Amino acid sequence: FGQPDADAEAAGGVAEGGAGSPSKEASVAVDEALAALGRLLPVLMLMPCFWALFDQQGSSWVLQAKALQLSGVLPFGIELSPETLLVLNPIFVTVLVPLTRGIFERWRRWFGAAPPASTARMFVGMLLASLAFLCSSALQSVVEAGPAGSVSVLWQVPQIFLITLAEVLVSVESLNFFYSRAPAEAKAAVSALSLLTVSFGDILCGLLYQALSSRLSLTMMLLTFSALMAGNAAVFFRVTRP
Repeated sequence: FGQPDADAEAAGGVAEGGAGSPSKEASVAVDEALAALGRLLPVLMLMPCFWALFDQQGSSWVLQAKALQLSGVLPFGIELSPETLLVLNPIFVTVLVPLTRGIFERWRRWFGAAPPASTARMFVGMLLASLAFLCSSALQSVVEAGPAGSVSVLWQVPQIFLITLAEVLVSVESLNFFYSRAPAEAKAAVSALSLLTVSFGDILCGLLYQALSSRLSLTMMLLTFSALMAGNAAVFFRVTRP
């Protein structure tokens, strides 16, 4: 007659802390989420450098445009403001996102090999960002060597195209990379941290300008960011190498 009590005690033991108990499952989920964050943290730490460059489209590149020729570069007497070329970024994004997606979808058919991994695409994007600032630095050196307004603002188009292509490869692919590698319990946290790197990038940019702009010309500042991005890309390649 004592069997029901024993069964009840056994059931109670399982309910309190058995192998399938909710508390133990939650603990395992938390451990897995923390482990995933630990694996992704080195990559997350290398993202702010890209945003430190990308967001200068609305700051240092606009200041550069103020010293460029803004009138007479388009037909029908259309006048440009220093901020006008910012509209090219969303236009280029609209074209480049489906274009790059189509290329990667056909990669195996065209080249007989698997398409590059997300980290490889991000690495190329970082190199393109570095190249964009190298172009920007070269343009600024020409501006500083000649009279104000003697160089057309349209010479900014190549650097804007390069930084937008870099955005497509880094920003889009990074969100895909972080979201796909995080367990279900950590997807929201990892996505939030990925977006938070944008703020860290803006802070990094501000600190570098505050520390160096009084000693370096804009040409050298832009070149410094190009070199910083190239170094960041090299570290990123080493960290993400299979």
